[in-house]
Amino acid sequence: KIAATLIGAIILCGIGGYAGMSYYYSNKFFPGTTINSFDCSDLTVSQAEELIRNKVEDYSITVASRGYEAETITAESIGYKYKSDGSVKAAFEKQKPYEWIKGYFVKTDFSAGENITYDKEKVKAELEKLECMQPENQVQPKDAYITFEDTLFTIVPGEEGSAINEDKALELLCTAIDQTEEEVDLDKGGAYLEPNIREDDESIQERLKIVNTYAKASITHTYGDTTETL
Repeated sequence: KIAATLIGAIILCGIGGYAGMSYYYSNKFFPGTTINSFDCSDLTVSQAEELIRNKVEDYSITVASRGYEAETITAESIGYKYKSDGSVKAAFEKQKPYEWIKGYFVKTDFSAGENITYDKEKVKAELEKLECMQPENQVQPKDAYITFEDTLFTIVPGEEGSAINEDKALELLCTAIDQTEEEVDLDKGGAYLEPNIREDDESIQERLKIVNTYAKASITHTYGDTTETL
């Protein structure tokens, strides 16, 4: 009887403990739960959303440019905010509280939407503060051209310059922010103004051939027994 009583008491305690843990996890995520790779074990929905918010709003993006040190734009400076879309709550509702013990043996990762809002006017303002965007640093590109040297014409190569198409730069930056990228390269993204004529363009190469044909030409005049070559 004593043994049976002890066993019964142990069973009741076990059931009570299990029920208690089930109640505990009725409003919390199971152990081993991650959302968008963030550990949300034992967190409520609001706590999990706050964790994601803090992580997301810690965002910053580095802007690389031609000839200048990369500069950073912070989330705070552009009004970058996390906005809940209910997907964290939807993930929680997939749990069944009485299955809490599974959390100690099976890891679960949920994917939740990270809806982001930011102020594009502030992004533009931050872009215009960058060193590469300052008017004194905007050197216009130069086209390649033909010049005469010694006895032949040659091509003087064009110059890239450092002038930036602001609309293109803003588009690249906003696209990178939309995709939560941590770096954007204005040069690789094609934000810089380019020469209209480059030294390897077919048109200028053809003109070079024509003018050098004339440069190599000569005319010989004959005056009786005398010749004169121009």
